[in-house]
Amino acid sequence: MNIRNLIQNRALQEQFVQNASKEELRAKVYEVLKFAEECIARLNNCPSEDDQVMQDFALRALFFFLNQFAEFRMKQADEVDEEIREKAIAEIKEDFELIVRFCDNPDQIKQYFFKCNSERVFEIITMAAVSFTGGNPGIERVEENAEQRRMLCFDIVMQGLHYHFTL
Repeated sequence: MNIRNLIQNRALQEQFVQNASKEELRAKVYEVLKFAEECIARLNNCPSEDDQVMQDFALRALFFFLNQFAEFRMKQADEVDEEIREKAIAEIKEDFELIVRFCDNPDQIKQYFFKCNSERVFEIITMAAVSFTGGNPGIERVEENAEQRRMLCFDIVMQGLHYHFTL
């Protein structure tokens, strides 16, 4: 599937998510990120409207895919027996609180990621993506700082993806 077509078409993205394994979806996240970075590099050298538009599409697709991971995790937590469900929901809540803590202390991000395996780093990335798109109650509760904190979540996602890529 042509990456350019995929990032411009939400229906194709949804179809891809329905048919892809977690590993294929994760690989597509990095393919989209690479495409966005190539657009940025071209924009830095010779700005063009097409590259700006494609970068915007790529970032939207990137966050769509990351949010799909998080949604899958949240649905999975809801579909297990009571004891496991409570633990899974508590872990998701803790991850949202961790994202809020990272917004307050961005210097802690790299130290935290350094201690984690790649799966855990990716979980944090997906929860930061949900937070960026307004899905973290801890960030949205205080309206006056919510927009600034969402932008910090964007930075957490980007730092996390670049760190995760090196693992």
